[in-house]
Amino acid sequence: MIHYEVGDARDPGARVAVFIHGFMGSGRDFRGLCEELSARRRCVRVDLPGHGRSAQTVGGASASIAFMAGEVLGVLDHLEVEAADVVGYSMGGRVGMWLAMHHPERVRTLVLESASPGIEGEEERAERARLDAARAREMREVGLERFLERWYGLELFDSLRAHPGFEAMVKERARGDVHALARVIAEASPGLQESLWPRLCELSMPTLWMAGRLDARYAAMAQRAARLSGEAFHIVEGAGHNAHLEAPSAVAEAIAAFWEGV
Repeated sequence: MIHYEVGDARDPGARVAVFIHGFMGSGRDFRGLCEELSARRRCVRVDLPGHGRSAQTVGGASASIAFMAGEVLGVLDHLEVEAADVVGYSMGGRVGMWLAMHHPERVRTLVLESASPGIEGEEERAERARLDAARAREMREVGLERFLERWYGLELFDSLRAHPGFEAMVKERARGDVHALARVIAEASPGLQESLWPRLCELSMPTLWMAGRLDARYAAMAQRAARLSGEAFHIVEGAGHNAHLEAPSAVAEAIAAFWEGV
């Protein structure tokens, strides 16, 4: 079973919310956000396969989004939670979408931060799969520290690099298992997933699409996804792709308001 941590809820009878991190992250990324939300939910923070204290749980299985989602379900089963509020960031959002599509009875509400429903064109998907396979080879060849420099040098993380906690975050990421993470970036590539854009109307639970204002690409994506699914949409001012780390209070406020309104 993957590693998870259960936070203290101020209300002993509070519902469970499970938080699913992004690529190279861990459940620790949600500490600040969960502290803000502990008055409303019992927060469960998972370490996905290949990440954090679940680095060795990939094993011989495919490190696919479906496999990761199955491991999250295993945590809910272990905790005897029939249905949870699911919060997913980036790759974790794709895991959350998979859960919502395949096991809707286990997802009470869904919050998707900086998460893509997929790549629509077949050629574009194939190109992304090739790119992520090349990134996996690069990670193994140059090592995690050098890969992190290049990864967080992407325009996607411009605002995160300016955050005071950035250096500490990168240092923590550098302790990851390079071989496990290389498998994840290749095997959980968006290029290997079907596009869920045509299926967004199938989401049967209240859903909040969220992105940072400074992350123009994902903000536009979230707005379009919310329109197609008929669900809620929220922009986090002054934040980029990693809004829950850059602006935890603003993200917590938006999630709390969403939960209270459904």
